[in-house]
Amino acid sequence: MTRRHPQNRTGLTAIHNLDYTSIMRSLTCTCGAQVWCPEMPPALHPLIDVPFHCLNCGTEYAHQTILEQGERKKFCQLCGNLLHLNAFHKHAKSSASFRSGLQPQCKTCKTNYVNPTLNPLRTRAQHTDAAQTRTLYTKLSGEKPIDKHAVFQRFNGHCFHCHTNLTGQPYICDHTLPVSHLWPRTTANATLLCIPCNNAKHGHWPAQVYSTEQLAQLTELTGIPTTILSGQPILNPDAVAQIIADPTQFIAQTCAGNLKLALKILNLINRLTDTPIPLNQIDFPFTL
Repeated sequence: MTRRHPQNRTGLTAIHNLDYTSIMRSLTCTCGAQVWCPEMPPALHPLIDVPFHCLNCGTEYAHQTILEQGERKKFCQLCGNLLHLNAFHKHAKSSASFRSGLQPQCKTCKTNYVNPTLNPLRTRAQHTDAAQTRTLYTKLSGEKPIDKHAVFQRFNGHCFHCHTNLTGQPYICDHTLPVSHLWPRTTANATLLCIPCNNAKHGHWPAQVYSTEQLAQLTELTGIPTTILSGQPILNPDAVAQIIADPTQFIAQTCAGNLKLALKILNLINRLTDTPIPLNQIDFPFTL
């Protein structure tokens, strides 16, 4: 059967001389440049004796040293930067392009280049599916209605990020900690943003968007500890505990006979747990 050729619907050009599908191990050379090699199983480390050289200054590094001491990073398909893994969104290992379990493009390139091009091309069904997923995450986080006027007053009617006066203008009471990580938005912890700043923040963790000074200010305004705001993205432990305590019961109570919703919940559970739960181990309240 003739293979289908992949389509480039974005018009963006990828950097083809970099392996953006694999996890790398990277050390910072004394000259400041990065020295990297593909990650491999520890059992193979002693078998590799080929040295690597810094492309900038020529300093030699043992292959095994890079593998054992290097940080885990990945190349972005678009900007070509070698970045920490938290700079990429996760993706199912559905093909060779996603064997790292991460998106080919970093979050910045996805937000600034890929999504603005592809979102207008999405079908109504795709938009509906995205809306249902966000609704599901909001429900799982235990979110309740908030007092938007109180949030507006706490931020003095100005966008927290760009400081635009939002009096008489549309605004968003943003999830300071993203709902995609199951954190609920409350009157006390929401952040006031203008529409453009909210779109730019999207599902990013605060540390990926705001400066150190802004994070400290955000702690004062929302009560969320700076250690959480400035740290790595984490899932809401309360929501996680509720879901994984009894996955079968949780699905039965949440999906209301909706197969598609049940499968979304199952995928979410498998993302939250160390051991994936096979479909045949879930007692669905309806026939699959």
